[in-house]
Amino acid sequence: MGEDRLTSRQFVAIALIIICCGIAIIGHDYFLAKRSKAYEDMSILLSQEPEAVEPVANEPNTSRIITNSNNRQSNRSNQTSRANQANDPSGRVQKTTYTYNYIGRLKIPSINLNRGFVKYGTAGNNVNQNIAIMSGSKYPDVKSSNFIIAAHNGSGWNAYFTNIDKLKKGSVAYVTYKGKQYSYILKKIYSDPKGDGKVTIKKTDNEKHLTLITCKRPDYRKYYLVLVFDLLEETDI
Repeated sequence: MGEDRLTSRQFVAIALIIICCGIAIIGHDYFLAKRSKAYEDMSILLSQEPEAVEPVANEPNTSRIITNSNNRQSNRSNQTSRANQANDPSGRVQKTTYTYNYIGRLKIPSINLNRGFVKYGTAGNNVNQNIAIMSGSKYPDVKSSNFIIAAHNGSGWNAYFTNIDKLKKGSVAYVTYKGKQYSYILKKIYSDPKGDGKVTIKKTDNEKHLTLITCKRPDYRKYYLVLVFDLLEETDI
């Protein structure tokens, strides 16, 4: 009888372990699906060519990047065909080897970020493969430019902006482009609500700027995180 009771207890213990594992797996899949949906929303928004960059009333140095909702499906299809990406059943993008023609690099030493960017409008300029230049950006060599770059954060292989929420005012970022290095200092950090199809971009003055955009943790679906840098200096390299 003692051996029978011991076996029953072992059976119950094993059953509980199996049930707990099942709950953990279901919860993990739910979290991944939710985060994947948030990433998809970000990809749709940030891969669009906006209809316009419109001024905001009474804020001369503020603009809004507006998505073109009519082209969402076609842009998503074009992006997939250009990248030739494969998805697993959960919708997560699998890492694929690509060859890119980088025209410059974004470096933030304090968070070990060093990533090249390709020309706007060319294959590879999207957040599922690289850091992506946004429509409405002006390259760093242009007077009064605002160089706007977006990328994913999280745990995926393409989450290049995972640690930018660790940056503080005064952090420094560097952009190398056309034989020059542009040094920027972080001046403004703010959240921008999702759901209105817009990302509000704020410039502090008419000088050159760098703006970085990603989904804000922990709830990727509610807000974008926006960081605005002012130009410190530009030097030949």
